[in-house]
Amino acid sequence: MSRTDKTDPLIVRLWHGDLTREACHDHRAESTCDLPASLKEDLDASCTRCTWEFRWTGIRCCCCGMCRAQARYRRLLRGIRTADKARLARGAKAWRVGDATAFDDIVPALRYRP
Repeated sequence: MSRTDKTDPLIVRLWHGDLTREACHDHRAESTCDLPASLKEDLDASCTRCTWEFRWTGIRCCCCGMCRAQARYRRLLRGIRTADKARLARGAKAWRVGDATAFDDIVPALRYRP
């Protein structure tokens, strides 16, 4: 696994400020606030009532392909490649028949190199 910020555990990303967090207090029976003040305290605490939680701001916190809608993007690319392949096949068919300008107007939709 690569060592990037996006693969850090959620609790680490909350404490480093990559994601927005908010305090969630649970004061039962007039107990004192035991909200962790540092990442070390948060990791060491086994049972705290007050915790830091992720606050949704529109930034997705997961790095997996499902959460980043990667399947939809791959499907779009596959459709573009299929259309390009069909366009090139039609051009090759016309070129074989004798049309010397069959490939002049064909421009691939995906350009990976300038």
